[in-house]
Amino acid sequence: VILPEALGPLILGYTFIFIAVIDMSAMAGYIGGGGLGDFAIVYGYRQFEPAVTFAAVIVIVVMVQLAQFLGNWLSKKVMRR
Repeated sequence: VILPEALGPLILGYTFIFIAVIDMSAMAGYIGGGGLGDFAIVYGYRQFEPAVTFAAVIVIVVMVQLAQFLGNWLSKKVMRR
């Protein structure tokens, strides 16, 4: 009985965690951890290619916005039951 009532907030919490993981992976790339942040630094910033850096930032922003939208949508759908 408690799980259906808590499912909406749980989905929002997992959405927040997923977005934080995207953020941390981008920051890990800055210190050499690989991933999209590393791509932006190595191929964009260090080679003076602002278009590559801009494209990587846009991809990260789109990923975060999509995750936020889907998490909010799913949470609202579950809470309406």
